[in-house]
Amino acid sequence: MAGRGSGRSVRAASGLKGYWAATRSPLVGVAVTLPLLLVYNVGLLVPGNDQMNAADLLTRIAPQFGGLKAVLIANAVLALTSLVLLIVVFRKGLFRGSWWLLMVLEGVVYGVVMAVGVRWILGQAHLLEVAQAAVQAGSQAAQGAAAAVAPAADAAAEAVQPATRVPLFQAIVLSAGAGYWEELVFRLFLVGLPVFAALRLGSKDRLARGLRVGVVGLLSIAASSAVFSLLHYAGGQEVPGAYSFWYRTLSGVFFSALFLSRGFAVASWTHFLYDVVVMSL
Repeated sequence: MAGRGSGRSVRAASGLKGYWAATRSPLVGVAVTLPLLLVYNVGLLVPGNDQMNAADLLTRIAPQFGGLKAVLIANAVLALTSLVLLIVVFRKGLFRGSWWLLMVLEGVVYGVVMAVGVRWILGQAHLLEVAQAAVQAGSQAAQGAAAAVAPAADAAAEAVQPATRVPLFQAIVLSAGAGYWEELVFRLFLVGLPVFAALRLGSKDRLARGLRVGVVGLLSIAASSAVFSLLHYAGGQEVPGAYSFWYRTLSGVFFSALFLSRGFAVASWTHFLYDVVVMSL
């Protein structure tokens, strides 16, 4: 009886209200984000497209247990898992085909809000002006002593210039990896799990629990966002800078708030769409 009742309630959930609730569901979140992981992992098998995401756990671990064969097996398992989960959520009415478009539109809106909002905040803190001044000063000094100041000028310029543009296919693969792995590690694991533990453990008093969840949530968001930003400097491919560090840290805060309010699916697809635009346009 319980199963039938829940089935009726699922089918009754339609329209924007149903979409809003469905995209917050953990099961739906896993189902509709696994395709991102598949795009990323299959893309890595394409010659010349082997740049792994720094948060990618699977591709780093699987080869240790069987090389390329282990990677192929892992991708096959992911493909089957993705297919099964998508069939389940569609057959049970937990997700509708038309909601893919809503999720994409929502992700685009959030991406624009984040880009404009973070840039405005950093502008209010005058970090953008500082970085631009550093570029100008470095450029002027470079005319007289290019060898001495070129590295500093390049680093400052990198902080305010858009990300290096890459071919669309490569941008999609890299963005899919970022949307899945970075949201999984930095939002689901480093924010979601501590907040969930704070909700479940400790005193049941409403005031104490609210305070506990608030403190744990803020600390988790701050720590995960800082680590998220620092991870982009891993491998020495980019020179650290104040503007780029704080831009990514505040972006991590935004993604954390998005994850807590809208769930893993929307956060992942927003991250994916934002990165595609930044890398390819």
